[in-house]
Amino acid sequence: MKSSSHQNLGSANDGTQHAIIMRFSALALLPLSLWFAWDVFPLLSEPLSSVLQWFQNPWRVALLISFFACGLHHGVLGIQVVCEDYIPSPLQRFLTVATLRTLTIILMITLTIIIINLHLGTHA
Repeated sequence: MKSSSHQNLGSANDGTQHAIIMRFSALALLPLSLWFAWDVFPLLSEPLSSVLQWFQNPWRVALLISFFACGLHHGVLGIQVVCEDYIPSPLQRFLTVATLRTLTIILMITLTIIIINLHLGTHA
């Protein structure tokens, strides 16, 4: 039987779900990373006009947004585990994880807006 002093504390409450989500995001990242290496890296040596043309394909845009979303989510989950394991103060741990999540959401929104603007041709 569970002691009442150990209920709803940190990752012990949702560790299984956290681990399952980590596995799914890792599985999603496998093909997305291969696609990224195959389709995006060659753009580094292309002229700007070719790069902008690349963004006109909606499938590529969807895959790029998916790659960033899965990668950032997977990274945040991993860093959250490290924070939960190594930050002893509950308040400091909460603030660190909350800040990390907030900054990641802001980054994902920013990346999505930039990618969609490039797709729509509304770049500067």
